[in-house]
Formats: sequence, structure tokens, C-alpha cells
Amino acid sequence: MTEYGISLKGGRGMTSSTSRPENSMQTLISDLVSHLLTHGQYSSLFEPFYLDITQSFYASESMAHWDMVNVDTGAFIAFVNSRVEEEKQRAKAVLPSRSWKIVEDVTEKALLGGRLEELALKGIFHCLVRGRSLIPFFQNVKH
Repeated sequence: MTEYGISLKGGRGMTSSTSRPENSMQTLISDLVSHLLTHGQYSSLFEPFYLDITQSFYASESMAHWDMVNVDTGAFIAFVNSRVEEEKQRAKAVLPSRSWKIVEDVTEKALLGGRLEELALKGIFHCLVRGRSLIPFFQNVKH
């Protein structure tokens, strides 16, 4: 729970019987967004809040995953791509279309956390040291 009475990100990945199903949170958020759009308050009130907690959530998750994968560039890029896609689908389920790309960009930036250059250098280095082709590495990188 947040001070606002709902946790928009807390249910992600939870499977215990005590966690609230994501679908009910999506319904709640979708209803709230609809109400705010009706009253012209979505852009000024909700969207900045949603973007802020999205950025915070994924920045924190990224740091934890970065340490966990021990900088395996392929695994980290696959993780980033997967989480960006999940958030895109979540945004499409609850937010107006004008927010989808913004949410995707915020999510990707938070997950990469300024590590793009380091990822590229380490990925290229590992491929070269192991005598592997760079093509699979670059196929995982989003254009």
C-alpha cells in the first residue's frame, strides 16, 4: 500500500494467495484513469505520478537484477526487453494510448540505468574473447 491507498506496482510477479490479482488492480486503475480523463485531470494529476513510480520501480528492479546476473550482457538485455514488453502491455490495458510510448521509454531508461555503453562494451568484448559472432548480441538490442 502507498499513502494513496493503492499500490500500482506491488502486485507484479506476486503469486501468493494473499496478493491481489493483477487483473483487479488493472480494473481499478482503468476505472480511475477513465474518471480522471472525463474530468480533464489525467495529464496533470495521474500520468506524472504513474511515470514516477514506474521509473522508481524499474530502476530498483534493474539494480537488483544487474547484481544478480553478474553482468551477463545477453541475460540482462533479454531481461530488459522482457520487462519493457510487459510494461507496454500493462500500459495498453489501463492507460490512454497517448501514454503508451512515454511509459515504454521511461521503463526502458529506468531498466538500462545508464548502462548501455557498459553493456555494449562488455557484450562485444565477451563475443570477441570467445571467438563468437557479434550478430546474436546485436539481435537482442532494441533499435
